[in-house]
Amino acid sequence: MRQKCNPQTIKRIRQMTEALHIRATGVSFALVGKSLNPPVSRQRAWKIVTTAHREARAAEQKLKVEGLAHFRLLTVYRLERQIRALDARLPDVNAARMLLKISTMVSRLNGLE
Repeated sequence: MRQKCNPQTIKRIRQMTEALHIRATGVSFALVGKSLNPPVSRQRAWKIVTTAHREARAAEQKLKVEGLAHFRLLTVYRLERQIRALDARLPDVNAARMLLKISTMVSRLNGLE
């Protein structure tokens, strides 16, 4: 679901981005606060920078989890295709062994083991 961006949210994101860029140069939080538009206190600058770091880490973690979930689903799909292909050759002993190994991998990926 897409979030609506009202003017306050846009202003907050711009302020956080600006504060992070200024802080990345190595200046103190007091100077970060004075450099922002409108200027803020040292404590407020610290809070803006820490909130920005926390939100960036959370967004990175969310992307990582979503990427892993997509990768897991894709892998399970591919393994299930191999299972269907091996199922046709089932009387073959080697096919049965591979089928068992692939089934074990699928169950692990699905969290059943």
